[in-house]
Amino acid sequence: VCVGLVTPGRFSLLLILFALAYAHRSRSRSHARDMLRRGSLLVCGYSPFHKQLEDTLAAVKGIDGGKGLLFPSGYAANVSAITALCSNTDTVIFSDALNHASIIDGIRLAVQKGARLCIYKHNDAADLEKKLARETTAARKMVVTESIFSMEGDRADLRAIARLKRRHAFLLMVDEAHATLVLGSHGGGLAQHLGVTREVDVSIGTLSKAVGAIGGFIVAKPDVRTVILNKGRMLMFSTAMPLPLVMAASKAIEVAHREGEALREKLFANVAYLAQKLGRSFPLPGSPIIPVVMHSEEAASRASAFLEDKCGIFAPA
Repeated sequence: VCVGLVTPGRFSLLLILFALAYAHRSRSRSHARDMLRRGSLLVCGYSPFHKQLEDTLAAVKGIDGGKGLLFPSGYAANVSAITALCSNTDTVIFSDALNHASIIDGIRLAVQKGARLCIYKHNDAADLEKKLARETTAARKMVVTESIFSMEGDRADLRAIARLKRRHAFLLMVDEAHATLVLGSHGGGLAQHLGVTREVDVSIGTLSKAVGAIGGFIVAKPDVRTVILNKGRMLMFSTAMPLPLVMAASKAIEVAHREGEALREKLFANVAYLAQKLGRSFPLPGSPIIPVVMHSEEAASRASAFLEDKCGIFAPA
């Protein structure tokens, strides 16, 4: 960033190397200095506020010795983690059949670099065990699953997967995008809720759902975090989260820490109410996602138009 000051007969230039804030106005010099620290997390985009948010997220997750790492989005977090950890020929990735698109895209890039992919049946620990048992030569195995599946709303059988990890050595990566702040004693997600946090090597999250900001993050054991920090290309070559979003996310997590239990009770009361009105049975605690399958694009579009025109509900198809 070049900030120029022109006066009669004089031109002063302030050069901020590598920063990417091309235009910014602030009444406060200190605020301007913080805002102008824009760039990759590894160059000049990292501030004490980023570090504070990473530490807060690590505390929320509760992974033993875990450390946080911020990303521009949850998509970037998934792609970076998978490609950083699995882009070699002696790695096999075991992926749930209904994993999110960001997981799938990360795996595709890792496969291009030599990793092998093994897809197991959706939420089927028995099928996963069969496939793990067949892979006897791989130097590294990694199992990747969502905790709450984004389309179906069902929950992964993380306890069964944790038991498998004790019998088959593998890294476990869990995408907790829809469970962060929603489940767990501290809002850490499904793994925390089920008491299997100890078995999770990489926990992926987003700041754009329950947190209400924008961005993504991982919490991982230190050696794993170091690999992702130094090899995650979507982290290395993207601008870091802007400071206002970092501050907004920190404040939201502060509120969740203070009022989390009441907020979660209210959420699931709303979920139960909606499920009842839809004629669904929905055991609690479950998921904030209630799928309504329309079976065709046309039916979904008609339902969306009806809800908007007749009920004042915006539910885009």
